[in-house]
Amino acid sequence: TISLLPLPDERHPVRIRIGTENRIAPLRDASIVMASYKTGKGATGLLGVVGPTRMDYAKVSARLKRFADELSDLLNS
Repeated sequence: TISLLPLPDERHPVRIRIGTENRIAPLRDASIVMASYKTGKGATGLLGVVGPTRMDYAKVSARLKRFADELSDLLNS
């Protein structure tokens, strides 16, 4: 299978695709920051932020990772 988005994993909990790295044509002028979360039933979900190619990646990545971690904790409690 071919994934259009680089899914986060344990080694890389946040993934970033910038501009032309996006395989989805309408997103080639944007960036995507993604983080995964886990549900209490063993499933995994994906959160993402789509924005301009000049966004503050460090800030967006940190906030999205924190949100994903908190969502996982909430869903697993």
